[in-house]
Amino acid sequence: MAAKILITGATGAVGRELVRELVQRGKNVRCGIHQHQKSEYIKMTGVEGVSLEYGDFATIDRALQEIETIFLLMPFAREQVEYARRMIDRAALYGVNHVVYVSMLGAQEYPGTSFTRWHYRIEKYLEKSSIPYTILRPNMYMQNFVRYVQPSGSFIYLPLNSARVSYIDVRDVASVAAEIILAQKEHFGNTYELTGPDSLTLDDIADILTSVIGTHIGYINISTETARHIMETLGTPQWMAEGMLELYSLQRAGKQSNVSDITEQITNRKPNNFEQFARDYSTIFKAIIEHEHHIKIR
Repeated sequence: MAAKILITGATGAVGRELVRELVQRGKNVRCGIHQHQKSEYIKMTGVEGVSLEYGDFATIDRALQEIETIFLLMPFAREQVEYARRMIDRAALYGVNHVVYVSMLGAQEYPGTSFTRWHYRIEKYLEKSSIPYTILRPNMYMQNFVRYVQPSGSFIYLPLNSARVSYIDVRDVASVAAEIILAQKEHFGNTYELTGPDSLTLDDIADILTSVIGTHIGYINISTETARHIMETLGTPQWMAEGMLELYSLQRAGKQSNVSDITEQITNRKPNNFEQFARDYSTIFKAIIEHEHHIKIR
């Protein structure tokens, strides 16, 4: 059977969930694999996996053969806009009839941040193409907190003050994408802002994690300069560090605090709240905390 749906970013957090949902619904999926060290998950699902290197037209063309719909989630790279334009151009050439593009909440904000500007440029390029499209603008992912907690033991260090953010579970983003891919035409030309059901501060997040995990998790507000120093110490590229600092500034300004009901409208169920996410990932959080404590004891 010919593949019909190409999932880019298939080994990432949203991509993995989307592959699982579509396979469960019996859909024919092809997974574009950019990070081959993470491809074991694709092998376990039994779906087709193909190499997809955005700087290599040959891999792009092979991935697009016989494809009707593309779930377009671009890698976190400085060449993001160029890569996306390349994918859109080749998709038009191969007769793709629907592109579902994952942007980010606040992409339309001016002046915004380097990251939001990149996404907005891609959105506009897609809108001007000949391909029917749907744009998703999810807010920050709840799953990021697995990474935020890990390097700091029982504390979260971020420069957000008391900013409220309507974090969303990647599983809900995948569910929305699956419904849109299956429904197609009724979503053509639409842009959807996706959020979780609540707008939370990091103190709220820390309290929920403490309650669910059973170990005290605290939030320590840090300065922008301290955040920059931490990222430099971790080897974060300068362009990425500066982009993250801009994003934190956007959050402090309240630009990612609004709550949308689009997820519920499209999936016919309420999106996961942070407590549900924390419970589902409690084993992972507990392992992180126990590992940190073990290291400190030694």
